[in-house]
Amino acid sequence: MSNNFTSHFSADDAALLLIDFQPQMFMGVESHDRNAIKNKPSDHRQEAAKLFNVPTVLSTVPAETFAGPFVPEVTEGVFPGHEVVDRTSINAWLTLNFVKAVEATGRKRLVIAGLWTAPVPR
Repeated sequence: MSNNFTSHFSADDAALLLIDFQPQMFMGVESHDRNAIKNKPSDHRQEAAKLFNVPTVLSTVPAETFAGPFVPEVTEGVFPGHEVVDRTSINAWLTLNFVKAVEATGRKRLVIAGLWTAPVPR
């Protein structure tokens, strides 16, 4: 019996959210090698998401005044010209433009990758 927890994701029902892969956000990471993490968002999963037209939301927390731009390995290497949603809150779900960007994907299944993430509100 298939349900939301055991059924497979597909390019037709999921969206990819990449959150806060920015220079200053790496500073608080001590559990893993920072360079390995920096290179992770630009691996083949993101390229597959682009190839299969999986809606993708890129988001930063104040890029201009606080944390710097989204890593160019993703914005230039995988998603050139893709909009980056800049937020005013560290919690992405508290920022209306981020929530609207996620809702605009029309997808209910979310694959979330970020240095600092919070649970999706129900």
